[in-house]
Amino acid sequence: PGAPPRAPRAAMGRSVLLFSWWLAEASKVAVLNNGNFDSHLDANKLTLVKFYAPWCGHCKAMAPEFEKAAEQLEGKVSLAKVDATVEEALGTRFGIESYPTMKWFENGEEHEYDGPREAEGIVAWTQTAREPAVVDVGSEEEVVVKPGKPTVVLYGEPQEAFTKAASAKRQAARWFRVPGKGETVTLRHYQEDPIEFVEELEVGALKDFLAENILPRVGMLNTDTYDQYYSKKMGLLACLYPMRKTEDTEAKVEPYRADMQAIAKAFPDYYVVYTNTEDFAEALDEIFGVKKFPSFVVKTKTDSKRKFILQGEFTAQSAVAFVKKVEAGEQEPTIKSEM
Repeated sequence: PGAPPRAPRAAMGRSVLLFSWWLAEASKVAVLNNGNFDSHLDANKLTLVKFYAPWCGHCKAMAPEFEKAAEQLEGKVSLAKVDATVEEALGTRFGIESYPTMKWFENGEEHEYDGPREAEGIVAWTQTAREPAVVDVGSEEEVVVKPGKPTVVLYGEPQEAFTKAASAKRQAARWFRVPGKGETVTLRHYQEDPIEFVEELEVGALKDFLAENILPRVGMLNTDTYDQYYSKKMGLLACLYPMRKTEDTEAKVEPYRADMQAIAKAFPDYYVVYTNTEDFAEALDEIFGVKKFPSFVVKTKTDSKRKFILQGEFTAQSAVAFVKKVEAGEQEPTIKSEM
């Protein structure tokens, strides 16, 4: 018998179109353009928009995660996408300079998205975004200050600028308001002295204040904070304690926190950092040149390749004395063959 007859081109074309239509219908991510953007925001009071470029590798990797998040959030939050290489007017309107860029819209008002790119993180971020950005408490004792991110507190009556700054940076900090007279704002890190905001109470100034003080004097070095520490161009004092990957890093270093605070107070031009030494063992060998713990390492500038490793017992007193020798030029940097 001969080969079966081929399907007519027209039929094949219809099949392709139907399949494309089915894919579009199956997606829970809305496709926006200059013509339907504003009407979509009017109809969907909570919308997370992804501005992307078809050729962008990060955008391609994120696409299935965005779809998963859209399915989980259906009926609660609208997830939408804009091809900014085609919709150039929208890209210009929202200042899109890199891909992917995410924007959160609440009642049509634009806010920054500073959350993760995987489905679970996106869903968690939008859950937080649907809660009040500022937590009103009755007294100072109710303000929550924990390791991980700073706490920003407004003492006084509600202020629109404070609420807008909190909405834009709700993932970067914890925001509280304590009733009282006047308007005073402070930023606090766990077990550190508060930093007072002294500028006019404006959204931009508050965001700049947070960015300037986002890192604690004593804090965790990990994949989330690495770029932040290195962008500051300050020195690093690494207090590296032995621990297992499965252990809670913050709980593990708590017995040493007073020592780390003492080291930080002695050297205000440095950040004191710690990390999970088993989880980041390879990175610690590359950055600081250490494989055994406990260890104490000095980097006078984050972008410097020179490092100084304390030999002998590591205590707060020995660490302070060691940094003073480094500062005085009395300590030679450690090279790989010495370790």
